[in-house]
Amino acid sequence: MPPPRHSLPVRIPARSKTEIFYQFGGTAHSSGEVPAATLERLATCFVADEEEFAALARRLRSDRVLVLSGPHFAGRRTAALMLLRRLGAAPLRVLDRTTRPGELAQQLGPGGQVLCDLVTERGRPLRESDLLAARDRLAEHDAYLVVTVDPRAAMEDVSAAEWHPPTPGAVLAAHLRARVSPEDAGKLLALPAVADFLARDHQLREAASAHSSRRPRTPPTWPRSRSSAHTSSSASNAPAPGGTRRRSTPSGGR
Repeated sequence: MPPPRHSLPVRIPARSKTEIFYQFGGTAHSSGEVPAATLERLATCFVADEEEFAALARRLRSDRVLVLSGPHFAGRRTAALMLLRRLGAAPLRVLDRTTRPGELAQQLGPGGQVLCDLVTERGRPLRESDLLAARDRLAEHDAYLVVTVDPRAAMEDVSAAEWHPPTPGAVLAAHLRARVSPEDAGKLLALPAVADFLARDHQLREAASAHSSRRPRTPPTWPRSRSSAHTSSSASNAPAPGGTRRRSTPSGGR
């Protein structure tokens, strides 16, 4: 006789702050807490249109769950984390993207949750009922959830918010200002090589790493002055202990 199905998950915390949710009769899913140091690092270089970002934050605070739609490598994950940080949700956890839409509410807990690139199919879309169930669970914990999806994700009666990413130039400028003074950042951004780089079509992650992608140049070898060469020659011909003068040996001879 098969074991009975239960609707409540059992959560077993692990040492690495990764939690595994066992759904009896269903699928096991894992989630991991985002370290505070990671959030601070992202916040230092995060850039977005403040008016649009504030509107998204207000919508998330009101609805408790927000579906953020946008292309890959457009900064959706960072935006989701920064939205939850703006609301003061803590801790922040990243949920398993293979979570079934119908099981989403069962994976939620206190704080803030992010589910990046939710896997959907025509026969398994994200439905309004899934979000309503998630909203009820979030309200119980005074928590929030951001789900990021591809524009082609299968959804039914779900109103997704569109994410408008910043320009690569704005991302590069934010990373430079986080590492050097504003004056030095302006000088670097004005370099022709930087303008040439930004003129090409780059992903945001490429712009974010452009400030550290170049290898340090080898220090130049400066020619020795006559005085230093004379000093070196005099030193080589100086008398050795005992009064014997050293003889310089030509290179290549004995």
